[in-house]
Amino acid sequence: MDSQNSVEALTIALIDALSDKTDKVRDSVAKSIIDTGKKLPQLTVILCTNYLDKHQKLPETHRAAILHVIEGILSYQQQQEGEVPFDNDTFQLLTRVAINELIMPKELVPLWQQAASDVLVEIGKYEPDLVCEALLPNMKAGQLPQFFVLQTVGSLAEANPRGMVQHLRTMFSRILPVMGMVKQENYRWVYTAVIFKFCLALIDFQANGDETIRTTFAPQQFENDAFAAYEVFLTSAWIGSKELKVRNICVQAVGRLIYLFSAPKFTEQFPRLLQNVLGFYRKNVDHLYVSETLNSVVFLANQWNLPQLKASMDIILKEVLNEIQINYEAFENGNEQAVKNQNELLRILQILGKHAPQTIWPWLLQRMEQAGSNDKLRIVLLVIYRHLVYAFGNDAPSTPFDYKSLLVSSLRPTLNTATLKITKYLSQLIVAMACHGYLQLEGRTFLIEYIIRNCTYPITANEDSKIDVLSSPTADTRKMCRNILNAFSSTIDGMDEVLWPLLMEFLVPENYTGAFGIICKALAQAGQQQIAAKKDTFWVDFDVLVNLPKPNEIITRCFVLLGEPLAEETRGISILNFLRVAVTELKTDLRELWEKVIPRLLQSLNSNDDDDENKKFDSSNWQDLILKFLSKTLDVVEREDWISDIGACFVKQLPLYTKLERERGFAYKCIGIVLRKSKIKEFVSRTLESMTTVINFQHENERNGWAAMFGLCSATHLDIVLQRLELYLKITDSKGSGSSSGGGGGLFGFLGSKTDTSSDLSRATALLAYAYVSIYAPLELIVSRLETSILTSALKIARQIREETGKLIVAKSFVILAQSMNKEHLKTDFVFASRNDLVQEMVNYIAQETNVKLQPLTFNQCIRACHALIVLQPGQTLPEKYQLARAALHWYCSTKLDLSTTQKDEISTSLSALIIEILSLGDSHETFPSLVNLLEPFCLSVQGNERARAFDILSQLIQSDAMSKLKEQNLIDIGGVMALCLMYLTDTESTVELATNTSLTRLLRLQTQLATGIIENLNDEQTTNEQEKIANDDTIQSLSGNLEPRCLVPFIEKATEIVADVRAVGSVVVCNVLCKIFDSRHGELADQIDYIFGIMLNKYNQITNEDVLRALRAAFKQLSLSCSTRVFSTLMNFGVPFTKNLITIIHDLADNRALTEAVLAQIMECWSRSLPYEEKDSQRYATAQPLMALYLLNEWFQSERICDLGEYAFPRLFTALFIRMASHVDTLPPQNVPPLRRITPPTGSSRRDSTASNASNVTTASTSTTNTSSAKKPTSRVGFFDSKSSRSSTKASSTAEQQQTNAGPSNNELKKIEPWRLSNDCMMHFLKVYNCQSDVNNTVPWDKMAKFDTADSALEALAQGLSHCSHVTQKQLNTIIELLGQVLEGPYDTQRICVSAFFAEFIRCNPDDSEDQRFVRELIRYLLGRLVDHNIYVRKFCLRGLGWWRPVRDSQEDKGLPTTILASLISGLDDREDKNDLLTLEAMCSLSNVIAVMNEDEVRPILMNVLLRIRPCFEKEEAKVRSAAFTLFGKMASVCEGFSREAFVEQIFSSLVTLTLHLNDPVESVRESCKTCFQSIAPLLDQPVLMELIKDNLQPKISLQYAEFISDFCKILVEQYPYKVNFFIMNSIIFFKNPVPELRANAATVAGYLIFNLTEEQINGLSKEHILNAIIVLLKDPNSDVRCRVAEAMHFMYKF
Repeated sequence: MDSQNSVEALTIALIDALSDKTDKVRDSVAKSIIDTGKKLPQLTVILCTNYLDKHQKLPETHRAAILHVIEGILSYQQQQEGEVPFDNDTFQLLTRVAINELIMPKELVPLWQQAASDVLVEIGKYEPDLVCEALLPNMKAGQLPQFFVLQTVGSLAEANPRGMVQHLRTMFSRILPVMGMVKQENYRWVYTAVIFKFCLALIDFQANGDETIRTTFAPQQFENDAFAAYEVFLTSAWIGSKELKVRNICVQAVGRLIYLFSAPKFTEQFPRLLQNVLGFYRKNVDHLYVSETLNSVVFLANQWNLPQLKASMDIILKEVLNEIQINYEAFENGNEQAVKNQNELLRILQILGKHAPQTIWPWLLQRMEQAGSNDKLRIVLLVIYRHLVYAFGNDAPSTPFDYKSLLVSSLRPTLNTATLKITKYLSQLIVAMACHGYLQLEGRTFLIEYIIRNCTYPITANEDSKIDVLSSPTADTRKMCRNILNAFSSTIDGMDEVLWPLLMEFLVPENYTGAFGIICKALAQAGQQQIAAKKDTFWVDFDVLVNLPKPNEIITRCFVLLGEPLAEETRGISILNFLRVAVTELKTDLRELWEKVIPRLLQSLNSNDDDDENKKFDSSNWQDLILKFLSKTLDVVEREDWISDIGACFVKQLPLYTKLERERGFAYKCIGIVLRKSKIKEFVSRTLESMTTVINFQHENERNGWAAMFGLCSATHLDIVLQRLELYLKITDSKGSGSSSGGGGGLFGFLGSKTDTSSDLSRATALLAYAYVSIYAPLELIVSRLETSILTSALKIARQIREETGKLIVAKSFVILAQSMNKEHLKTDFVFASRNDLVQEMVNYIAQETNVKLQPLTFNQCIRACHALIVLQPGQTLPEKYQLARAALHWYCSTKLDLSTTQKDEISTSLSALIIEILSLGDSHETFPSLVNLLEPFCLSVQGNERARAFDILSQLIQSDAMSKLKEQNLIDIGGVMALCLMYLTDTESTVELATNTSLTRLLRLQTQLATGIIENLNDEQTTNEQEKIANDDTIQSLSGNLEPRCLVPFIEKATEIVADVRAVGSVVVCNVLCKIFDSRHGELADQIDYIFGIMLNKYNQITNEDVLRALRAAFKQLSLSCSTRVFSTLMNFGVPFTKNLITIIHDLADNRALTEAVLAQIMECWSRSLPYEEKDSQRYATAQPLMALYLLNEWFQSERICDLGEYAFPRLFTALFIRMASHVDTLPPQNVPPLRRITPPTGSSRRDSTASNASNVTTASTSTTNTSSAKKPTSRVGFFDSKSSRSSTKASSTAEQQQTNAGPSNNELKKIEPWRLSNDCMMHFLKVYNCQSDVNNTVPWDKMAKFDTADSALEALAQGLSHCSHVTQKQLNTIIELLGQVLEGPYDTQRICVSAFFAEFIRCNPDDSEDQRFVRELIRYLLGRLVDHNIYVRKFCLRGLGWWRPVRDSQEDKGLPTTILASLISGLDDREDKNDLLTLEAMCSLSNVIAVMNEDEVRPILMNVLLRIRPCFEKEEAKVRSAAFTLFGKMASVCEGFSREAFVEQIFSSLVTLTLHLNDPVESVRESCKTCFQSIAPLLDQPVLMELIKDNLQPKISLQYAEFISDFCKILVEQYPYKVNFFIMNSIIFFKNPVPELRANAATVAGYLIFNLTEEQINGLSKEHILNAIIVLLKDPNSDVRCRVAEAMHFMYKF
């Protein structure tokens, strides 16, 4: 069989396979044929064509697939450069067959005929004339051509317009006459589509064709044909078709046909054409195509300057506007079709606008007037305006028409009626107009005002300003408009002259307050541009520009709004920049000052922006800076008329801040500064009088500013201020409760309700004004007026106040008054005679007996007032101090109000300062017990918040310097306080824990000072730090060893008393401290031992909480250790799980070696006399007693203070625990558990009562009962000595425990313990005792010991860790092996299996030194002896262990051992009982390990034996076996470098194909083994190129590109081993019948690449017929993946 016949056979087989049922296979086959066609295009195409020609009855899907293949080959060749690979005969044959395929079906078969059409189109790209001539006979005159014939003609015109244009006249002549006969919709569509593509071809040719023949085929030469088609398309049968597809293509075709009309014809048809196209919008047609057609009509009419266009503009504009309106919603949603339609419509308007601007603009503006409130229409019109503005800006119409002024003037009504919905579009339009010079025209003010209006932030609104809030712009609109105004002033050329000084008009009106910052920013930027350009327009004449506010009005407005610089996006910076730029226009005299001060203010604001975000802006400090700035500004001018005018402006602008209380309050302060600077008393008096009628007392900032105004004014006009305040109070008192509304009349008089609330606020605010007067007035004048005028009025006002806010103001006023009368302020002594009256008023406020409690803010202010007042002379008495402290502490600690973190911190600071001040004033040693008694109930509260607040105050009191004033008699109190703090040293409240810790540290140091009489310097930082370090390191030790003798008994009494009434954690801490005291201080307590022992025992009987019981039992540890025999005799009888108390006792006792050895001896004895497990129903169950002993041992080993057990114990304990672990693999908990033995207290014991005895036998039930009982919290506060409730609950619990003890508790919880987990835990804790945890515990997967299938991996890890552990000696290991070797002779399978696995891993882990080899030989001896064990798993692990043996060269003791081991391992390959290849796998793995360390002489005798036995394993079903076989094959290569090399190389060639195929094995482990094997055998082949290929591609864990590797590999094989190629190919063919699909597919790939690289001579030497038959048969494989790979391989055989 020659090569051509072979290729034909393969190609025909592939063509046959194109009928495959699987899509993936068909695709692969088609690709293979196309790839072959790329190499042999003509032959492949002819074969496919002849196949179609000869097999006329093929299924249509098969024929379509063949045609697609042909089309793919033609398409590929079309894209290639060079000579056409097909001759004319081939094209003619292909054209004939394709035409036949196209017209063969009697009915339409789209899949088939479309494929034939595509083939003809591809041929037409080469030979358009040939295809057209072949198609024309099928387009007979007077007959309807077939559907796909027409479609082919159209597609060819689209694909090759230059080649088709000369045939279009003929085509038109065949198509147009029969169009009237078309009745079917699909034919109408194809006719229209063909003509549409003909038009596109002509238009394309006219634009891109050869200029020499372009005139020959000008579009207008086809005018008659186009008009005929045009007439048909406009008929109702076509444009009115039922099919949308037909209607759409008709509309598109009309839009292209008119390009073939001449100017006269177009002019003639324009009215009809326009009417029809506009009518399309009302038909069910895609409007995008209508818009495209309309665009063509308008474009051509404008191009030819048709006069009818202007006359038709009205109707066009109406239709376009309506369409934009309909389409706009979809356009906004991002619909792709709608976006394209919108663009077409806007282009139409652009063309019309440039054609007749004088018509389109009035028409559009008139529609805006008629739109009214129709936002949708207005939005559409605005979008059109914007488009036209941009379009005309770039390319203005030639007709002169002032459309800009018309647009600017016509937008004013729209701006006035604009809603939030159209704001975005209006703003965008204004931006477009600004960019093109519209805002330089008259009427621009309204446009700019509109932008400013939408820049406005909503100002603080009350109930009366809801309309303003609702009508304010949205956040997005505001941001957009602010950016627009910023762009106007910074980036758009010429806008600086427009904005400066126009924007000044908007600075003063209230409506634009929310945009003040951005206005100032824009003015500053515009002004800077004017200054930089030195423009004359910068200079402002305020007298000429009457619409601008006066300079003083601008200055005062800016100063007030500067008081809140962070509002409106840091408007302070913008205002300061504006003032700096405009200073020469506002007041020239101020230039020098402002140029100096403003940069500093800007720096202050900028540094605040750069600081940490969490740092709060200091508004008060900033306002002080601005007030100083205003004061210096007034000082610079020094003209009374100017100062008065400034003051008048401030007063005049107050109504602007009605809704801005912060700004209004600051405005009052500014007025105060002006009044202080003014020397005209009449002006000052008149202004103060007017101020008493405009204040709104409901707003805090306004009240503070108003009062500060009087204080600032009093600095120069004290008498006038006092006179006005007295007069104001008289008027207020005379009017009574109905005298004023929220602000005492004036502007706000009608707003408030006439109640006592307003009177309280007005009086309180007047008092605040008095306070500010006292602090601001001159010292030489104020002293004489304090007692006579101010203090008398203050006390009178304070007693009249009933409302909460009024009280807050009063307290704040008292603070300021106290500061003003302080010696440091007055610079002289002042006896405050009425001080106690004011303090009493504050106490009355705090302790008011009403349902409405004082609010936190008011309380804090009252505390601050009291603190400021009590430091004044004369001093307070002890009862007065106590009354004040009680009221303050009771409110703070017991309040139910929710306090924020900030409020809590502020109140805590103020109250602590007050309490410390109370302690420091007078006799501190008498005051301290009283304060402790006040705090004690709250410290013991069950409410966490009360406790936290009380300890917070107590801690700050103890840390204060006032404590140094205590005396020795206070040691009793200090002892009790230390116990109180100790109780909550571990409180869950972190604040309590911190407070008690610091308090204890301070008290320990203080008690020593009081006892010795040596008061240390608290400022001695080094001493303090050292003492605090000692206390903090170990608080318990510090207390037990450092308590002063006089504090000792009070401490113990208080500590014992409070245990019963607080939570368990604190009680445990107290008990631990008591235990330390009893251990170290018993000599000092000799006289009180009976008493202390009595109260402790009594308290123990009352406690039910297990944690507290455990802590109390620790005090009797010495007694328990002295009775060790009795204690340990009961440990084994405790129920499991052990309670926490019992576990703690066990851990404490484990530090005694004698006790530990005794317990271990009893446990070993228990294990030796008991079975490890019981078998029942083929299931193992652990025995109860050994398991219980294991549980106890596990807890014992967990002690962190366990004693040193010695090296001798390690091997025996390890062996015992190892046997436990082995016995518990796949073992269930015990079924039969004996009940616990009842334990009674020793006879005559006074320490243990019934409750203590019952505690020794705690079970799960009693534990849960106890926990439930202890979890109940008391509902009321408990004092230091109240413990009745605790006693009653203890009695009930004791009774329940006694009943349970009499019933005899069971130990059923033992049934819930998993034996394997317990034995693992015990082994882990045992190894930790011997410091092996890092080497062993961290590496062993302990969970795998649960099941037999995974236990070996855990045992291997255990052996590895033990052998590498530096804490285990070789002697200990020898002992372990000796002890475990005895187990191999035992009756228990699980123990033998685990020991053999352990031994196997031990062999692997030992190095090759002589001492260890003796150890290994002992292990080998044990394993060789168990190769005959009846258990297959024992034999498996014995084989594994033998595989880890390493020979010692020149060792006489090892002589003959290698032969014995190899023979033993080979015998494992033929074990008859090994049904699942378990031993075979293990034997091969072990052989791999052993052979790797042997020499060639030792391996040569068994070489062929092993190779013959492992070759069948290459194809085993189990992947692990295959992997092991390949690994062993590779290992054997390492020992075949000498005489065995030739024989081994032959085996390599025999297995080379197998290895190659398994490189793509379905299992990854097999693939990796094959890679490793190739790396090993490559050097033996002695081919450098092959070795390099293997080295580069077959790296472990790196994905292999199999096809690429096989391509290179086969090429090398063919080149280097040509005599073996036939053998390799035949081996691959053998695998065609392999049961594994992946291997069959791999074999096809390898065979394909081998054949691909053969020379023609080598191919002729093959058995072609056999190979072809095998390939063709495999192509029909049932597996689709195999068929795909075969198809891919077959295209490599094109030379075959």
